[in-house]
Amino acid sequence: MTWPELLQELSAGHVAPVYLLYGEEKYLVAQAVQAIKESLLSPEAEPFDYQEFAGDDLAPESLLVLAGTPPVLSPRRLILVKNARLEIDALVGYLENPSPAACLVLTATGNIDKRGKAFRLLQKVGRCVEFEPLKPGALARWLAQEAQRMGRRMEGPAAMALAQAAGNLQQGVLELAKVDLYLPPGKPITLKEVQALVPSALASDAIFQMVDALGSGRAEVAIGLCRRLLAQGESPLGILGMMVRQFRLILQAHLTGLESPDLPSILRLPPFVARKVARQAARFSREGAAEVLELFLQTDVDLKTGAGPPPFLLERAIWAAVKRGKREG
Repeated sequence: MTWPELLQELSAGHVAPVYLLYGEEKYLVAQAVQAIKESLLSPEAEPFDYQEFAGDDLAPESLLVLAGTPPVLSPRRLILVKNARLEIDALVGYLENPSPAACLVLTATGNIDKRGKAFRLLQKVGRCVEFEPLKPGALARWLAQEAQRMGRRMEGPAAMALAQAAGNLQQGVLELAKVDLYLPPGKPITLKEVQALVPSALASDAIFQMVDALGSGRAEVAIGLCRRLLAQGESPLGILGMMVRQFRLILQAHLTGLESPDLPSILRLPPFVARKVARQAARFSREGAAEVLELFLQTDVDLKTGAGPPPFLLERAIWAAVKRGKREG
């Protein structure tokens, strides 16, 4: 089950007897717990019919007693177990016959044994919802929606810079809250504010400026930004990885069609970023973009085998990539 499917099911009034909410996007896990709580409990009932435990602090016998205790003010008692240990015997036994008087919500991070008996039982009697890390484009869209709920408009480049700086939704929402507190009510959030108020956005923005210059055929600008990133301690392989990503997007844009209305969804990018990739792709033939990726592959080998100083190898790759372009940007 996906996060939107869970919300749809809850909005229809269906609450499963057991949930497993797992994955790295902790903010969404917390949102899911809150959605289940609001679907099952009234504010007055929460002190009586809601219990929360850490996985290591919950004795198996306590779970069985709580789950079997009738609720006071709600249709069912809600029990949340954070960082649950799935394969303990008491939990497996409970999942074979969950109590009709309770809704058990388990949260977990890290690797989940999907072949284990507990997971298979959870799929059978309840709902398993995985919250994978959002990709940059999806994270940027989510943050823009959060800003809208705060009563602010967030410009596309600002949302993307914040997404790249934060890396995950939980940190992104925290950074967005800082920006919201700093700005006057109703003022739009621009790239300038994000760069000023979220320090890591500066380094993040520099890497995107570099690959943008590279894709647009501005070799001198790309090399200057590359040198700055290296001076700031950025990994040469990390810089090359972003260069590879950009030309993979360019090649994928060719394969999809530069004018295709599906380009943003296929590239998993906001529309304004997808349009920029399409403009850059117009500088290269499909074969030229593939040749650049082969060139970058050799650069990767050269960096890993110490075939030359990293700044020289990266700058050589930038010049060679720009020369593959069909015309000046």
